Amino acid sequence: MASSDFQPSPSSQGCTFLRALSQFERHPKLRNPDYLAGKFLSPTHHRLLKVARPWWAHPILKRVSPGAYFYQISRIRFGDEALLKALEEGIRQVVIMGAGNDTRAFRFQDALLRHKARVIELDIPSSQAWKTQKVIEYWGELPGHVAYAPIDFNKTTLEQALLEDSSVGYDPSARTLFFWEGVCYYLDQESVHKVLNFIRDSSPAQSTLVFDYFQQAALEGRTSPYGAQTVMKRNRKKGEPFVFGIEETLIENFLSDHNLELLTHMNPRDATSHYLSDKAGGLLGKQHAYLNMVKARTIPQT
Repeated sequence: MASSDFQPSPSSQGCTFLRALSQFERHPKLRNPDYLAGKFLSPTHHRLLKVARPWWAHPILKRVSPGAYFYQISRIRFGDEALLKALEEGIRQVVIMGAGNDTRAFRFQDALLRHKARVIELDIPSSQAWKTQKVIEYWGELPGHVAYAPIDFNKTTLEQALLEDSSVGYDPSARTLFFWEGVCYYLDQESVHKVLNFIRDSSPAQSTLVFDYFQQAALEGRTSPYGAQTVMKRNRKKGEPFVFGIEETLIENFLSDHNLELLTHMNPRDATSHYLSDKAGGLLGKQHAYLNMVKARTIPQT
């Protein structure tokens, strides 16, 4: 069965296209590190990529979702840095929740194998079927260091996806890096807390969580950061509304309630300075301003 028989997630395809498009950027710092993104595009997006170029696509992308193109660069770099550091610190298990077309298992295959680390990707069945068929098309087989587990975070618990199916190979005693990018703001509050409780209860101390969250003030309309109103309106029409947010000033309390210690809290201003500026401090691109990126670690339960 070919990948064309499956339907990839629209939101995942959109993000994948933005990562693939940036490979044509003239400035090297604006080329998304995800150089494999183009391999996971739908036929429609693949045809579009053949003719699209960033310098004329930017005005269109800015109207559709202001700042999303440049945010993809920041988020991928933030996560890649976390992965390499985690491997150096002894992480031997990587769980990618809502994996979509994430390519880290391939881009960092040598480092993962060198450190004897496994990757477990979780996603809704339709998106995962698309992903695995694409992997087989391009690499001939599914990689031995990656396991795939289906999940719907609003219906299925991580216990069911990771612990009840032994074939997945999740080890609750192994220090783990959890990626949770582009997911939690689509979930209800109960589902968010269940995920964080699983990390607290089913992974050891010094495990790491990397995720991004929607600013609660922007979600409720108390503030209007760049790009927020446009994307919220668009996603409601698409049937993928944003429903969960966190107060920026309460992020440490939010994490501590789930036995997590804040390591890095990067707001859009800091991300722009770190990832989207040249050596002289000049701005190379403007990302949207309503998502914050977080790295945290589990602490011993008392």
